[in-house]
Amino acid sequence: ALGFMNVIEFLGPKLYMISKMLKDLAFFMCILLIVCTGYSVASRAVCLNGQIEFSGKGIFRQIFYPVYYMMYGIFDTDFQVLDESLHVDSLESASAHVLLAIHVMFVNVLLLNLLIAMFSNRFQQVEDETKIVWYNLRYTFVRMIPIEADCHKKWSAFEKTCTDHFAETQVTDRSIEHRENSSDT
Repeated sequence: ALGFMNVIEFLGPKLYMISKMLKDLAFFMCILLIVCTGYSVASRAVCLNGQIEFSGKGIFRQIFYPVYYMMYGIFDTDFQVLDESLHVDSLESASAHVLLAIHVMFVNVLLLNLLIAMFSNRFQQVEDETKIVWYNLRYTFVRMIPIEADCHKKWSAFEKTCTDHFAETQVTDRSIEHRENSSDT
């Protein structure tokens, strides 16, 4: 839909960069989904065994939502669930808290830094190749425009007519000027 914007020199490479970053983001989201699903299922199996309603709404509300909000630094609900559902001295409590600590370190520190590094790398890659990328995008856009052979013939006929008319008027004007100059002398 924004193909025509690729022709603009300062905007084309940026749109190309955004499309590449979206592909990187999709790859990152797959990794994040796997990690969050693993932690969600493991921690909830330990602390809420048999207490979760087995429906789509119950699974998303009690398993995936709290872990999703942990990415943004909202840990209150997860700590409450762990503290209320488990005995403080039990093995399940210790393992659930260890899982939480590992998950927070892995997702909030390592994976988000990975995302920043991926975006920085992609940005630098595109910045280094800006002119080449822009020339390629412009060429691709120009090649999409259909050029009819009939149009070329019409243009040639128009150009020939105009050129002939212009040349004829120039010759006529100069010959009139030349006659006037020669009659004055």
